[in-house]
Amino acid sequence: MSYCKPQNYLAKQYGLMHREALESSHDVRPDDVWPAPFGTAGGESITGETVSLPLVVTVAHTQPDAVTIWDIRVLLTDQDITDHLTGQVVIEAEESAARIATVKLLLTGQRLSDLTGKPLVVEMRPNVLASWQRRFTGIVDTPEFGRDRDFVTLHARDQRSESLALASRAELEALLGGYWSQHVFARYADSLQYANDRLSTIPAAYDLDVYGNPRLTPWAGLASSLTLHAERYRR
Repeated sequence: MSYCKPQNYLAKQYGLMHREALESSHDVRPDDVWPAPFGTAGGESITGETVSLPLVVTVAHTQPDAVTIWDIRVLLTDQDITDHLTGQVVIEAEESAARIATVKLLLTGQRLSDLTGKPLVVEMRPNVLASWQRRFTGIVDTPEFGRDRDFVTLHARDQRSESLALASRAELEALLGGYWSQHVFARYADSLQYANDRLSTIPAAYDLDVYGNPRLTPWAGLASSLTLHAERYRR
């Protein structure tokens, strides 16, 4: 709550305020009674009566232009949990690796076992008038409590490993290409190892896009689809 001090211009106008009220440097609460002449807004009157000084303070947040405010949305099992988020939402992505997302939220009766394996989606939009853009699609891998057990941190990942481990050798050959020989690689390797063996023979990276779809990206790279300029995105 804000505190205010008596204004000296009132003393100059009425000339009846006590000197100690004028010269005091301490803060006065809005609901404190301080001297003022009878017939004014409040205080001690010249007849000895005391009246209250009602004060209403309205505090309003400045509303910025909605077009300039970016927004984020997090869905857990298709339920919007954005209102329960706290802290930062972090997404990590690199070639030939699983995409990882970390979010922290207030628990609302869930058990950790209820959260493991649940689908998690993160979306963003540059302003409230724009459409949502997917940034992550995956599952909760590890939920963990922090020091404050009212909050839980969810570590989620995409299903890159599962997309390889659950595929047949014929499907992996068609998806990845490359070369494989039982004279060079392990003959009885599982599908995940078989996929990594084929990937080791081609100049490309395998990972999943923001929607969880598989993609094979040449190391040589692709043509630029978007260029960011510091002047445009400086905040």
